[in-house]
Amino acid sequence: MKASPRQQQLLLELQSLDTHKLRLNRRHKQLPERAELEDIAERQREVRANFMRAQRTVEEARGELQRVEEEVATVEQRHQRSSERLAASTQAKEASAFQEELDTLVRRRGVLEDRQLELMEQAEAAEGQFTLSVVDVSDVDAEVQRLRDAIHQAEQQIAEELAALDEERAGLAAEVQGPVLEVYERTRERYGIGAARLRGTVSEGSNMELDPADLQTARNTPADELFFCPTSGAILVRGADE
Repeated sequence: MKASPRQQQLLLELQSLDTHKLRLNRRHKQLPERAELEDIAERQREVRANFMRAQRTVEEARGELQRVEEEVATVEQRHQRSSERLAASTQAKEASAFQEELDTLVRRRGVLEDRQLELMEQAEAAEGQFTLSVVDVSDVDAEVQRLRDAIHQAEQQIAEELAALDEERAGLAAEVQGPVLEVYERTRERYGIGAARLRGTVSEGSNMELDPADLQTARNTPADELFFCPTSGAILVRGADE
């Protein structure tokens, strides 16, 4: 197919834009922050699970402590009533029963108070662990948000660059003759590259040297005739490095 050297040069410029667009799309898919976000997702699940466990432990410790405190209060109330009854009692047998009850209540209060101290220590430790888990959740959530913000910013920047590229490409493509542009597009779709430069003896479509026979054919092909790289399949533009 006929295509003037100028038309072929336009194809190289078009390929440069398409290559840039391909790189931008690849960059969009392979943003390092995406991989970091995937990696931190497991950490986020772990710290949230720790947070929930710590929260349950605190609630259970507080609940048990409250139950014991209420029982201590009940024992003290009973002790107060029994003491009053003992003081008012005039019968030895009755007084003995009240005293026995008071002794039992004192022992029970001692057991409960020991348990109360133990539960207070457990609750304090649980609350300390819960506080640490809150910090962990806050830290990992902040890191997740940072990564999401970075991804959003990068995507926005890439989108702006792609829009500018599309606009520039549309203007450039309008300068290329229809049949030549169609050949370029089909070639690019089939081989991944539409046009490449012949620099010396090397095809930039494949980054390989042409063998002597192919090189001679390329040089013998008229400058206004499209020549296709025998290794990459791309339109090989000759004389563009001069």
